[in-house]
Amino acid sequence: MNIEELNHFDLLEREVEALILAVRTLKEEKNTLEKAVQDQKTRIDSLLNETDTQKVNKKLVEEKVSGILEKIEKLNLAHL
Repeated sequence: MNIEELNHFDLLEREVEALILAVRTLKEEKNTLEKAVQDQKTRIDSLLNETDTQKVNKKLVEEKVSGILEKIEKLNLAHL
């Protein structure tokens, strides 16, 4: 094996090492992004649950207000 061939192998080895580093970096970035996506999905689920709860609470408030208005209406009619 001559010097030129050794230089080619050295170059190939450096390029393979650079590729390994790039793949490792991409895997780390992928893991970071997957965690961020999972965190956002969890946040969305939480917000959806909160929205559902608020809808139920709104319905209960509307029913209570309606009941109070009916009682006031009855009082007004009774005093006529």
